[in-house]
Amino acid sequence: MAAHTALIEACDWDESQADSVIQLVSDFLDGLTPDRDTTWPEFRSAIKDYVSNIYDEIISDIIIDILEAKAEEVKFYTEIHDD
Repeated sequence: MAAHTALIEACDWDESQADSVIQLVSDFLDGLTPDRDTTWPEFRSAIKDYVSNIYDEIISDIIIDILEAKAEEVKFYTEIHDD
């Protein structure tokens, strides 16, 4: 929730602009077919560069933060074992 608020703030409190950013990133990620040997830093850099070229570095940093938080969440839930 905090990251979403930060995104809206970075978009000058324009929720439709924030929605556009999210849609752009979603479309970009949907179209990616990275090589199996692509590392997270390389993948992260490609996303950051793409978003920075369209918006700005602040917005790209927020997007990276959101993606990294979601990745950690997925990792956490996939590592849970029943004892």
